[in-house]
Amino acid sequence: MQKVAEHRAPDGDRRNRERRRGISRRRIDTPWTTAPRVLLVAANVDARLLLTGLLEEAGYATYPVRDAIDALQTIGRRLPDAVVLGEGSLGTDSFSLLTALRTDAATRDIPAVILTGVQVHSGANGRHTGPTVLLREPVSPDAVLAAVDDLTRATPCDRVAIRQLRRSLLTLSDTERRLSANGQAVGQMLAVINRLQPAILGVDSRGALVAASRGAQMLTGYDGRELAGMSVFDAAFGADLPLARSWQAHTEGRRSTGAVSVRDRAGRPLRMHTAIAQVLPGLDALALAFVTEFRT
Repeated sequence: MQKVAEHRAPDGDRRNRERRRGISRRRIDTPWTTAPRVLLVAANVDARLLLTGLLEEAGYATYPVRDAIDALQTIGRRLPDAVVLGEGSLGTDSFSLLTALRTDAATRDIPAVILTGVQVHSGANGRHTGPTVLLREPVSPDAVLAAVDDLTRATPCDRVAIRQLRRSLLTLSDTERRLSANGQAVGQMLAVINRLQPAILGVDSRGALVAASRGAQMLTGYDGRELAGMSVFDAAFGADLPLARSWQAHTEGRRSTGAVSVRDRAGRPLRMHTAIAQVLPGLDALALAFVTEFRT
């Protein structure tokens, strides 16, 4: 691992952290939440309830599970921004689960907090890559929250953006499977995209924008009607037409994920990651994840 920090994190002021993060409480059963996600693995019911409530109040969408089997099934569907591994749920298997996460390309860089009551041997340092914090039990719930806060804030913006894109495309794929037996699947999918908080553009076979999520409208500064009159070839997104190149690569079966620079309605340059996937015949989803505004 890059660095294993073994320490007893200081207690923090939960309310101050909430105000600093500026994130309101969100329901964990909202599949399209843009809140940072935490997978919590703990066998003890009381511990799961306590930590889940604390993390939710701090603005995290929290997915509590009781053991490693549930954790491995959940992490592939949710792609969390951090994982908390409780000693009571895994015992000596904590590092085995961490190894499984670190050997998967989609999860190897997810930060992990391990709650352990045993001494960690120095040989553990070389076994894993990715940010990992060890907290010696007993440890206060606020110390766990502080560790999660520190790890998620330290995650590079581009890694967060890519993870958001993967989650968006996974959920769209699930939606497609539910609608596939319905003759009005395309219309329903367009309605679903239009309501989304993540930035998603629906693109037809000609490259025309036929749907624009709420998140896409906020990101670009264009409203839904303006976006509906554009296409991936429209110069409004920037002179070099980066979305057109991404879409054409996708239609030709080439890699269609990467960072692009576009301009919003006010002409400000934005750097984003893009990913494209077909969700229905004749309908592609172009997902956008904001990285940072260029400094001029």
